[in-house]
Amino acid sequence: MTKAHEGTGRPFADGEFGTVEQQEFDYFKKLRNAGLVETEGDQDLYFLATETHGEVFLTSKGKYFWQLVDQDRL
Repeated sequence: MTKAHEGTGRPFADGEFGTVEQQEFDYFKKLRNAGLVETEGDQDLYFLATETHGEVFLTSKGKYFWQLVDQDRL
């Protein structure tokens, strides 16, 4: 993730979705909030996008759902 992923102009007005990078960032937030991904060292996604170059990993729950999708069971 990069600074472009966080961007400016938030919150968006009704009907606006931001840039592609901002939409990707919002998607990662949804995955994190669902407990499907986590960051290296439990770093906040905002700081990961703006200050460091950490990584995002699947949680055990995320791996489970990934397996279901991979096996066409979900």
